Amino acid sequence: MIILITGASHTGETLLAQRMLEKYRCPYLSIDHLKMGLIPAETLR
Repeated sequence: MIILITGASHTGETLLAQRMLEKYRCPYLSIDHLKMGLIPAETLR
């Protein structure tokens, strides 16, 4: 099963995913972490 959690910026998607992880013990992938790995570090300076 795949559950996608979407929403506007700063509306609690990550918090919801983390709570679901704790309750159902299922893995999750944060798109935030994925995006951080794709953006070159020099563009963040």
